[in-house]
Amino acid sequence: MEYVNMALIVIGFIIIGYYQKQKIGALEKQLNSQKELIGSTEAFFDLFDLEKLKGYVDIVEKKVRTEMECQIGDLQSELNKERQKAGKTVEFLADEYIKVFRPLAKSLLLLSRDQRVTVINSMQEGISKVGLEEMSKEMDQIEFQARTEAIKALASIPTRSPKK
Repeated sequence: MEYVNMALIVIGFIIIGYYQKQKIGALEKQLNSQKELIGSTEAFFDLFDLEKLKGYVDIVEKKVRTEMECQIGDLQSELNKERQKAGKTVEFLADEYIKVFRPLAKSLLLLSRDQRVTVINSMQEGISKVGLEEMSKEMDQIEFQARTEAIKALASIPTRSPKK
């Protein structure tokens, strides 16, 4: 019986040894797999190094900012050209307006009050119309004063009495 016990113990050790060998092999495979995973992760982090990414983002940001500054500069120069052009146009139109407005105003002074009011009322609303209306009112006041002074002057002239 001792041989049987011994044989059973030896068979048990063989089975346990085989089982342990399989378990060690599985653990080695797992360990190798984890080593590969760690290697892949290190390669991934090397690829996407945060400092390198931050540097790349800074470069892209500077590039975009530079492009935008160039575009803004171009737009500002274009706007300045348009402003200069508009300024020259305004100056030209102001000169032309003065050339037309002065003779018109002088012509209105030669018209009778009714004709002057008719012409002014036919105009569209605007600063020119308001100015001409004020000028017409001043003309009316000047005419009234002139008439009043003329009447006073006539009244102060001594009349000749008819000779009897």
